[in-house]
Order: sequence, then C-alpha cells, then structure tokens
Amino acid sequence: MTKRLITLLVLYATVTLTTVFITVPVGVGFFNFSDVAVVFSGLFIAYFFGKSKSSEILIAFLVAGLGAASADMFLGYGVFAPITLIAKGLEASMAYISYKKKGLIHLLILLSGGILMVATYFIGEAFFLKEIGGLEMAIGEVFPTNTIQLFGGLVGGRILFLVASKIIRKEEK
Repeated sequence: MTKRLITLLVLYATVTLTTVFITVPVGVGFFNFSDVAVVFSGLFIAYFFGKSKSSEILIAFLVAGLGAASADMFLGYGVFAPITLIAKGLEASMAYISYKKKGLIHLLILLSGGILMVATYFIGEAFFLKEIGGLEMAIGEVFPTNTIQLFGGLVGGRILFLVASKIIRKEEK
C-alpha cells in the first residue's frame, strides 16, 4: 500500500511540477508540457497497478487531473482549474485504457484521450468562460496551443513511458 501511495504522489507531483515549471504564456492561459506527464501517468499507473479495474482508471483521472488543476491554481489561472481537472483526467484515463492494447488500437485510444482534452477545453472555454473570451477564445485555443499539447503529450508521454518501463524491467531482473 505504501509503495502504491508514494508512486501516485510522485506522479501527482510530476504532473503539477511539469505544468508549473515548463510553461509558455499564451493569451489568457499558457502552453505547457503537462500532457507529457499526464499521458505518462496514465500509462504508468496501468503498468504499475496492472489490474485494469475501473477504480484504477479513476485513480489515473484524479492523479493527472488534480495535478494539472493544482498547477492552474498555483499559477493564478484558477478559473481554468475545473476544466483542467476534467480535460487532463480524461486524457490520463484514456492513456490508462490504452495500456494493454497493441499497435494502431493503442495509438487511437491515446489520440482519443488527446481529442477529449481538446474538446473539454473548447466546451469549457466557449460556454463557461464567456467573460474572458468565450467562443472566440475557445476557437483560438484549439490550434495551435491545444493541438500541439495533444500530439506532444501523446508522443512525449509514450516515449517517456517506454523508456521508464524498460529501465524498471531491467532493474527487476
């Protein structure tokens, strides 16, 4: 139990710190590399826990979603935190689900997580953040910012996971 909790706390901190310290301000929000940590976290939780339980999907959702939402709060973008919680949580959940899949199916599920992230921000910004830009801002955020984060997270998170899991397997032998 302790090893599992520590792992989850480290992943939470990784998402939070990646979001806080690797950012580029853009308009009213910011471009960041949190999606790399989000995708990595979803894959790593599936690898580490490995039971494919719905409760573990929720854990992936909460670790990544709360980590990224905490960063929004810390950086002064608290208005985005509820949207971020859902967007990054969905992205991590889909990464978790993709873990045991192979080839194109794996990549399509990862891609669907990124699409859910972009769609969640679009809906949240268009309909719930009208006072700071609304639909116009939401359209402007889809490309390039959120689309770059989608593909950067998919590629970077997957590569980081492949490297980390290979290192862990070597150490376990």
